[in-house]
Amino acid sequence: MTANPDTPCTTLQDLIRQDQEKIDRLLLELETFNDSETLQQRFVQLYKELTVHAEAQEETVYPVVRSFYGDDNVKQRHDEQAEIKLLLYAMRILSPTSPEFREKLKNLRQLITQHFHYIETTMFVAISNHFS
Repeated sequence: MTANPDTPCTTLQDLIRQDQEKIDRLLLELETFNDSETLQQRFVQLYKELTVHAEAQEETVYPVVRSFYGDDNVKQRHDEQAEIKLLLYAMRILSPTSPEFREKLKNLRQLITQHFHYIETTMFVAISNHFS
């Protein structure tokens, strides 16, 4: 999660949403492109974005929100990210044009959508409530 220098006051939620938008864009490109080289490049980008996003949340966000978001909720978000990482790792050895890759991409999209949904509807609410 990196701050946008053009934004004068960036909140934690804004930074996470920026990451989510980048990840969503890369997923969409992976779902729509057919060129093997382009797909491979986008997958590498997605892999890096998700890895950095997960590490930032695990090292920076979760320790801060744990006290008011709760251990169980943090563990659930961490477990979701672990599942996403495992799927990404399995996808690395597949051809991005293969049916197996496409199937795993659908599963990845579902896991990421679910994770983002919980972040938006539970963690962001807890952050807003805690800091208001």
